[in-house]
Amino acid sequence: ANEIWIQVSWARRMCIRDRGYPLPDLVLLISQVSGVPIQIDWVSFDLAGIDLSAPITTPQGWQSARTILEAVGAKLGAELREEGSVLVITLGDDTFAQKVAAITDLSDFADGADSAKQVLIDFLRSDGADAPKEIPVGTTRQEQQIAAIATDTLRRMRGIAPKIDDGAIHRWAWSSDDPSGEWKTLQGGDPGPQPHLPLTMSDFLRKTARRNGAMTLDNWFDFGQRNVSPVRITIPHVEEDAGATLNTALEPLGLQVRQVDATHWWIGRESTYDRLPALIWTPPLGTNEGAFVDGLSQIMSGASRDAYRITVDPDSGRALILLPRFIVRQIGKVAGGVASAQNP
Repeated sequence: ANEIWIQVSWARRMCIRDRGYPLPDLVLLISQVSGVPIQIDWVSFDLAGIDLSAPITTPQGWQSARTILEAVGAKLGAELREEGSVLVITLGDDTFAQKVAAITDLSDFADGADSAKQVLIDFLRSDGADAPKEIPVGTTRQEQQIAAIATDTLRRMRGIAPKIDDGAIHRWAWSSDDPSGEWKTLQGGDPGPQPHLPLTMSDFLRKTARRNGAMTLDNWFDFGQRNVSPVRITIPHVEEDAGATLNTALEPLGLQVRQVDATHWWIGRESTYDRLPALIWTPPLGTNEGAFVDGLSQIMSGASRDAYRITVDPDSGRALILLPRFIVRQIGKVAGGVASAQNP
């Protein structure tokens, strides 16, 4: 039924004015007209160094929603994939594999390439599997994303010039002593005038974000679990600022807005945000290394490797860690507790 619904909605024709749209604005606009939720694979685009804020021209004249998005996607090396009732726009496998291969090429580690390779093999290999001879980049998109982020994180740990832009990777990886990695619930911003006519959910989100110079990372899988479609009608009550206005509209639906950085908002469920994986690296652990690793491993006992991994880099003395974000918030307390126990 979902497939039939998507195909019918995709056939709906529209005419977009002759001007460029950033991809996030365009997909919300198309969702508003077609009713199809479209999710952007932000991680893949970030790792490929593609700036989604750059305006992209669209085919002119009356075109189907699919024709418009496919034409725009082709300019980015992207394609559309149906995942249940959500359409995902992401980079094609060949394009993304080339980007990952360039990032995981360790030639810039020079004399440290062999030790870097061993760190990444230990960090990326499957649970319980024998250590492979080459870096296990993986076959799924998520595995490849983690491999790319882990490799560039190791560059930062060793003071090597990174291959991924700082602003892009900071959304997915950061130093454990950097509090700005947390996506806090949106505060402030211009709420705009009180609307007197109903708005679709996608139109409400798009206009509020644009008014504040932001783009939204919408988790439509979360919206769907709350039975919220892009064309759901809402008449938001304008509060003192954009954060409060969005919270008033979305909280009853079990959704929230978090500020990723100055120009990106993430919208989804709090429980989804808490489970989102993040890669972090620690300061040099020194004599606290064993106690820190043991303490964190006790906290994460029973967790799968999809949720928890840790490897200490012998060259820098820092730990490379994959954790869900609700644990990342506590990492400073873990380190502080270890230091206090070691130095009573």
